[in-house]
Amino acid sequence: MNYQPVIIDFFSNKRWPLYLSIVIIILSQVVTAVMNAINGLIWWGRIDRDLILIGCMDSLVVTLLISPTAIYLIRRAFNLEEMNRSLQKEIEERQSAEDALIQNEKSLLLITENSRDIIWMIDMDFRFTYLSPSVTQLLGYSQEEFLCKSHQDILSPESYTRLLDILSEELMMENMPDKDIYRSRIIETEQRHKDGTMRWIEILMTFLRGSDRMPVGVLGFSRDISDKKAIKDALKLSEEQYQLLFNSINEVVCSIDLNYTITSISPSMEKYLGYKKEEFIGKPVYELKILPERYIEKGLSRITRALRGETLDSEEYEFFTKDGRTVFAEVSGAPIIGNGKVIGMISVARDISKRKRVEAEKAELEAQNRQLQKAESLGRMAGAIAHNFNNQLQVVMGNLEMAMDDLSLGAETLVALAEAMKAARKAAEVSGLMLAYRGQTLSD
Repeated sequence: MNYQPVIIDFFSNKRWPLYLSIVIIILSQVVTAVMNAINGLIWWGRIDRDLILIGCMDSLVVTLLISPTAIYLIRRAFNLEEMNRSLQKEIEERQSAEDALIQNEKSLLLITENSRDIIWMIDMDFRFTYLSPSVTQLLGYSQEEFLCKSHQDILSPESYTRLLDILSEELMMENMPDKDIYRSRIIETEQRHKDGTMRWIEILMTFLRGSDRMPVGVLGFSRDISDKKAIKDALKLSEEQYQLLFNSINEVVCSIDLNYTITSISPSMEKYLGYKKEEFIGKPVYELKILPERYIEKGLSRITRALRGETLDSEEYEFFTKDGRTVFAEVSGAPIIGNGKVIGMISVARDISKRKRVEAEKAELEAQNRQLQKAESLGRMAGAIAHNFNNQLQVVMGNLEMAMDDLSLGAETLVALAEAMKAARKAAEVSGLMLAYRGQTLSD
């Protein structure tokens, strides 16, 4: 039994000297009576009541004389009032601390009992020492039902194995001299709901430690992340599909930030210009030597317009490949908007080198056709001229023959006519060759 509160209450009363005097008198009377009774039995073999009465009277007188002095000395020696005040203050502080502790425990219990997350504790043998009621809301089990389940019943085989591996790793880390005793681990697990479906549960774990800072258990917080996991998986699938499209697209697609720096570029760049994408990413566009001088100013101007929010129509550009060839592309662009602001631009370049080659070949063929048409016209004109010339030569040759038949002409004149006839025949042969080249004859 704790007598301290009784003693403190006694000395806290302002009448404690009177009460103490009464207690001393009573005790002295009892002791005196007992002692006189014992003395009477020893000396006379009987209890002498007169002796006892006289002794008690003497003791009362002595006690009444001594008690005030004794009380004064006790008060002075022990400063009982101050001791009482100190003890009273200590008790009040202790009571206040106990009340605060109880209140904190109630608040903590209120938080854990109303938390949407499961708060749990297990000992080093993996037995639950605490489980919050939110397990019902999260996994459908009552606390009693959940505690009757084994870890293998709740966790998927992969999650159970991984959880054991992580706990083993953490226990091995306890042997390291520079371990962080406040560390924690997060793991995503699949856990079975009471309705049989599997839920993705994120677990945050940290060791509970004793006074020697060694693990005595595990404190855990379990949170349902099934919706978050589904969104994350959908986002991952979308990113994979986007990356597949980005990597397989024939066009060259690149993004440029507000500092004119290339932040991404499709792998088709290597097929198109011979450069690897790593040679472009992180570099400002004005440092790249892929445009002829006459296109640089126009290209930078279009990028500036796109970074100001303008959508760019396709325009033709020439580009230099890594091996020095020239290729052609149609380039378009558009701003990239984030949170209502322009944060960059995207540019798409489509190879039109084949089309340009076809157009050049077509133009060349058309030029050749025009030359052929000109040659055909000249041929027809030459044929007509040859025909007409041949007709005139026939007249000349006929006249020459008639002149040569004139016997009155001298020898020199006949020689001259013969030479003229010879020249006319050669001219007729040339005219015939021209018509033969045209596929005609003199009779046509």
